[in-house]
Amino acid sequence: MVLLLVAVAATFTCFYPTLDNDFVNWDDQTYVVRNWLVKDVNLEYIKEIIKTPQIVGTYQPVTIISLAIDYKIGNGNPFPFHVTNLVLHLLCMAILFWWMKLLTKRVEIAFICALLFGIHPMHVEPVAWVSSRKDVLYAFFFFAALVSYMFYLTKKWKGVTYSLTLLLFFLSLMSKSVAVVLPIVLLLTDYFLERKDYRRMLLEKVPFFLLSLGVGLIAIRGQQEGSAMMDFEVYPFSKTIFVGFYGLVWYLVSFLVPYKLAALHPYPFDHITNIQWYFYASSVPVLILIILSVIYGRKNKHYIFGMGFFLLSIASLLKILPYGRGVVAERYTYIPYIGLFYLLAWIFIKFKDGDWKVPKWAKKILLVVSIVWVGTLGIITFVRADVWQNGGTMWLDVTEKHPDHYYAYSCAGDYFFLQGEYERAFELMNKSIQLYDSFSDVYNNRGKVYEKLGWPDLAFADYNRAVDLDKANFGAYLNRAILKVNLYKDTEGAWQDINQAITLKPDYCIAYVNRGVFYEQKGEFDKAEEDYTMAIKLEPNNAKHYRYRGLLKYYTDRKEEALKDYNEALRYDPNYGNVYYLRSRIYKDQGNIEQARLDARKALELGFKVKQEYLESLGL
Repeated sequence: MVLLLVAVAATFTCFYPTLDNDFVNWDDQTYVVRNWLVKDVNLEYIKEIIKTPQIVGTYQPVTIISLAIDYKIGNGNPFPFHVTNLVLHLLCMAILFWWMKLLTKRVEIAFICALLFGIHPMHVEPVAWVSSRKDVLYAFFFFAALVSYMFYLTKKWKGVTYSLTLLLFFLSLMSKSVAVVLPIVLLLTDYFLERKDYRRMLLEKVPFFLLSLGVGLIAIRGQQEGSAMMDFEVYPFSKTIFVGFYGLVWYLVSFLVPYKLAALHPYPFDHITNIQWYFYASSVPVLILIILSVIYGRKNKHYIFGMGFFLLSIASLLKILPYGRGVVAERYTYIPYIGLFYLLAWIFIKFKDGDWKVPKWAKKILLVVSIVWVGTLGIITFVRADVWQNGGTMWLDVTEKHPDHYYAYSCAGDYFFLQGEYERAFELMNKSIQLYDSFSDVYNNRGKVYEKLGWPDLAFADYNRAVDLDKANFGAYLNRAILKVNLYKDTEGAWQDINQAITLKPDYCIAYVNRGVFYEQKGEFDKAEEDYTMAIKLEPNNAKHYRYRGLLKYYTDRKEEALKDYNEALRYDPNYGNVYYLRSRIYKDQGNIEQARLDARKALELGFKVKQEYLESLGL
């Protein structure tokens, strides 16, 4: 227990900087900030979460429910999300310690595995990034299932522990689909424990494999629907296999020497047919690993267990099936590295127990090197945890590590645009275009900067370029639609663009608001109300949507209904001066002059400019 507390304390110290981190502009907006599914926790929302087929290409209802709970606790503040991520990481470490102790009967092995799992720099991303909640959550259920399985093997309460293991596996799958490897890990556990009843071992895994198969198919479909899966006609297997070899070598090297870490490790090429020589060369160390494993490890159960755990759990993440923007990802090591942690712990035990005869001075040197290495890992983790402070620090870090890749400059520019630093955003987006002039999103983002800088014609040209490059760029269609109306008075063209944006992205909240305004201008009030109501459904905590609908109801002579919408708006934003003014008008119409005066004064206090004649009509 003392050793576990030491590991927990060390890990908490290393990850403490994450607790004051903000959201980052990389999936956090989709998972949390603009995701209406997390804005409340009740039966209706949970049903919708379960029915939603994919978010960012993955089906993960348990993860989304956990995010919804955090949103409820902190009303959207990032702090509860980061606390939960860190707590889950610490719990994962504690359960891993428990499992290793049950499996090996050696507390030293359990401590080494837990400590390295806790502080390794490659594990910063799953903890520091809110959108990586799925990693720490699926690992929590994954490890819990392994512990439950160990109790199942003790032949006590077999029905209960078997059912519990299956349930925990299901929860892990519903947190992240890569948990499909658990049945293989269970077989590795059987091998390590030298179980001999092979028929029973296989039969009891059948439900696990069936679950894995079903969720695996759902995961592939989700990646395709989320446009994350690449086309094998463009990215043939004869090329992607070398991408897999490169990833494997990179993960092995980064285990010992975590160098040049970043949130994104982009493909260093635009087409798989142009991969660099070192991707092909990576097949050499892979071949050497295979040969050495066959010669020296095939009869060693410790090596087979450790290396097998690593290889089998990392295999599906090696980008042989190409998806995403990164050729490798640090979060992918969260569970696979346990196999390598075990191998190091086993080597330590061999030296400690004197099974491997070496001079005392060599043992001392090895001990010093190990302590320095572990300490260095902790320091790197502490520093990396703070890199995730916000989208600016995160993306600028990526540009430092990969200065010749366009994507990070575009995302960094988008972050500074959101902060109102338009000149800096403009500079970063221009750098992105200079490196790669065919990325649709950066033109859409630069168009927004041009608008803020007062150059609408240049903005319109960028929106056109964005749509030309990507006919599915829904954001560019919406932005172009607004300019068509405001700048060129092209109502028909704007109407086509905004409908196209909603067709491309049916949950595009701001597009419904803008289309609602268009409907109002056309006098189609029922359709306008439908769009405002859809916006409220998508973002139920957004006070502006209630204001739009309330104002529509006011002008269509439904003042009681309008009053309800204004009250909802103020519930979500108590400092919304304009809504206090609008509500004051309703109270005045109803003859409630005192309440109208209170709201008018509140609007003034909050900085909303109320016309003098209206104030005089209230006797103010």
